[in-house]
Amino acid sequence: MKDIGIDEDFDVVIDHRNDLALVDGNREFEQHIRTYVTGFFYDEIGSVDSDNVETRIRLHANRVARRSNRVDGVQSIEVRKSETVPNTLEVNIVYQTGDTFAFELN
Repeated sequence: MKDIGIDEDFDVVIDHRNDLALVDGNREFEQHIRTYVTGFFYDEIGSVDSDNVETRIRLHANRVARRSNRVDGVQSIEVRKSETVPNTLEVNIVYQTGDTFAFELN
């Protein structure tokens, strides 16, 4: 499956041919999970200080991985408050291969 590429700020990416960039594979999954988890955070939680925020984000990320049929390739999903950036959560996805993908929520 392919999707239109977006960057960290959710802006559409233009490729080297001045066309919409397409993503697939892990990049498509990572974009998908980042988009849905970020939306859930803003729509349902709203603040890094909310009760059980880490657990709620981790559970939602797992749901997205299951719906994407990618949960078997994911070893773990870790969510924690950033020690260096105030009011920020760090979300880390660790694949079975040992590769990681990380993004922040604030």
